[in-house]
Amino acid sequence: MKRDVLLLVATLIVGALVSLSMAQVSCPEPYILIGNTTCLYIPLDQNSTWDDARDYCITHSPPGYTADLAEFLECDVMSSLWNYIAYNLHKRTNYWIGGSDSAKEGTWKWVRSGTDVHMGVPFWFTGQPDGGTLENRLTVSENGYFGDGLETQHYNFICKLFDLPEN
Repeated sequence: MKRDVLLLVATLIVGALVSLSMAQVSCPEPYILIGNTTCLYIPLDQNSTWDDARDYCITHSPPGYTADLAEFLECDVMSSLWNYIAYNLHKRTNYWIGGSDSAKEGTWKWVRSGTDVHMGVPFWFTGQPDGGTLENRLTVSENGYFGDGLETQHYNFICKLFDLPEN
């Protein structure tokens, strides 16, 4: 009897995991799916300061969605993003994303969620962040790693959709 119950529980768990792995995320245009989990938009015709980039992402959210400058919590999504930039867009440059240490120097946070930005390898390039109190905004640098940037610089930027419904 115990064995039958354990087998039933194991079958239910495997079924639930298979269902989760098959969950599809779809992105409204002009957003694209990166890393099978994240909807991103890179408006290549826009070159903005960090504040203007954030305002653009928020005000250009598709109806029914919430967008902001991108946050990256998983390395595999960052890797997929950089592969897309390097091999599809062919535009290796700096891109604003939604991190900052302006509230407390050296304490990097994602501005939308307030969660900590992962520090060190594999996210940050060696020697970064290095701008002190002058560079308080986060970029995906031309080398594919995080770097700190002066918020008045004009860069392309990456918008992300948050709170995506599952299909």
